[in-house]
Amino acid sequence: MALSFVFYSIAAVYTYIAEKIRGQLAEKTGEYVVEKIQEYVALPIGHLFFYKSNIGNFRTRRENLEKTRDKVQRLVDAAERKGEVILQNVREWLADVNKIIEESRELFDDELQSNLKLLYRRSSYAKKMTVDVDKLIQVGNNLVKVYTSAVRFGSRDGIFKDIMEALKDDKIKVIGIYGMPGVGKTTLAKQVMQQAKDDKLFDEVLMAVVSQTPDWEKIQRQIEGQGSTQDKKRILIVLDDIWENVELDVAIGVSFGMKQEGWKVVLTSRKKDVYDRMGTGKNFSVEVISEDEAWNLFRKTAGDSIESSDLHPLAVEIAKECGGLPIAIVTIASTIKGKDKSFLRDVLTELRNSTQEQLVNSTIEFSYRHVDKEEAKKIFLLCCLFPEDYDIPIQVLMMYGMGLRWFEGVGTVEEARDRVHRLVHSLKSSCLLQDGNYNFKLPALETLSLERCPKMQTFSSGYVSTPKLETVEVDYEEAWKGDLNSTMDHLFQEKWLKRGGDDGYEDLVLRKKKKKKKNGREGIRL
Repeated sequence: MALSFVFYSIAAVYTYIAEKIRGQLAEKTGEYVVEKIQEYVALPIGHLFFYKSNIGNFRTRRENLEKTRDKVQRLVDAAERKGEVILQNVREWLADVNKIIEESRELFDDELQSNLKLLYRRSSYAKKMTVDVDKLIQVGNNLVKVYTSAVRFGSRDGIFKDIMEALKDDKIKVIGIYGMPGVGKTTLAKQVMQQAKDDKLFDEVLMAVVSQTPDWEKIQRQIEGQGSTQDKKRILIVLDDIWENVELDVAIGVSFGMKQEGWKVVLTSRKKDVYDRMGTGKNFSVEVISEDEAWNLFRKTAGDSIESSDLHPLAVEIAKECGGLPIAIVTIASTIKGKDKSFLRDVLTELRNSTQEQLVNSTIEFSYRHVDKEEAKKIFLLCCLFPEDYDIPIQVLMMYGMGLRWFEGVGTVEEARDRVHRLVHSLKSSCLLQDGNYNFKLPALETLSLERCPKMQTFSSGYVSTPKLETVEVDYEEAWKGDLNSTMDHLFQEKWLKRGGDDGYEDLVLRKKKKKKKNGREGIRL
């Protein structure tokens, strides 16, 4: 009370002095003195006097911003799972939001430090950032569409049309798409899948990544998790990244011969000879994109900065050196965005020293070397230790990062999670990481019981479709947050899951055992 009275008294005195000076001094010198008194005396005292209200207002706005961010992030995640291209302004908005949230936590969450200098810094920051946060919330609420359809290249319209015709040909059961690394085979396959869905050519359209060291049980779970194949007459399955002969019966998990009527398989591979050994029905070669298409993609990714007279010629040459490979074009264009002439010259020199076969690896290496934060580089190298095409949960990266003490200025699990999200987002923006395919459906699930699930964040990091889910049974009030992912994340953050004790826990698993029916509804126990 005494301290508040002192602040109030000092503020009143200086306000009175400022008003007197303003009234008596009409010359510029007097106005200057008044302005400096307000700037260096009245405003700082005001920040200290209104400390509690400034901080309270900002924290309320920050909570609203986090909710808006989570809403936008769910839209982004859903779009990326469909292979859509996220708009650059949406990515930049998310980056700005994550930066403010992390900065504010570093400044506010250490309540033990409360000297006057820090109190002033917090209050002035909160006052200023409240305005910025309100603007970000307004922008976020207006982000109705967060993506644009994946880029379609005119030079590939012919092959796209031919693949769609092959899908309609009942005599062709297996279709192969092949081409060099980074040429866009997977993107083309996803576009074919989407068109097949739009045209309703199949009852179910499914996809799984095979990779160089296939895990067939995991592949079958991927296929089963995306939809039921039972009693479906027409099914399209895309097996991405084939390296060796594939026994389709093994890959799909059922006898392809028995189910062959109405079923089709699309394969993607770097090697055409794999298809020759498998005896595919028809194969399509994906070539590099045209020079004009390459430049348009490069310019769209790099932004307006390369349009200046001194950078434009270098940018054109760099785009040519990318060899018409979309992955190289996007990666390099993202790296040079906003950089100066010397940087672009260095990029051009390095690309000219790379062969076509080395180009993809060279662009990834170059992009890695120019990642700004060492923390992000460590996260990327950690991801490289996992098997190819492995879906790495954010929670796993967070635990390793905290255990190895990588995150400077981070003291809580929540802060570490935010830091990892920001680092992963920056690596995605540099085209060094991409979203995984961890998703599954529980179409008939109506009731869900949660028991001793300490690693629920691992579960909620993927996409779960539960269209009929109505009840989540937990010993916790207000557990339902609108969808299963949000509910799991909420429970994790509230530390509800740690109530089971301190003994060893296992990851969340879905047991096939059904619960007893309640009021005619079926559920499962986790």
